[in-house]
Amino acid sequence: MKPWMLVIAIGVAAGCADYPARRDATYDRIGTELDKAVKERAKPAAPDAVSQALLPPLVVEMPRPDGKPLDARFDLNVSNAPANQVFLAIVSGTRYSMIVHPDVKDVISVNLKDVTVFEALDTLRGACSR
Repeated sequence: MKPWMLVIAIGVAAGCADYPARRDATYDRIGTELDKAVKERAKPAAPDAVSQALLPPLVVEMPRPDGKPLDARFDLNVSNAPANQVFLAIVSGTRYSMIVHPDVKDVISVNLKDVTVFEALDTLRGACSR
């Protein structure tokens, strides 16, 4: 074989060789930044106390075992109001209807907290029957 062909063959073989990658400053800096980003992501954004203060309180009522829907609860504070208006106001905005006899002319003063329509009417019935 001729010497110049041997030199060309060695040059071609050397060009195909796999050299180990050089680690330079840029490569090291990228690794450092990636590590820093992973550590920052692992930290919570805000303390739990801040998160709890921002969330509204969760109020959950368990459904009744008999399967009936729970009625809305409300406060009733009335001072010397006509009874027929009080009875009609109790059921306004609910799924219930109310008929008040025209002879009902008394006035009512009551302060009830966290009651349903039926509890309010039951209380008023008990107070009026005495």
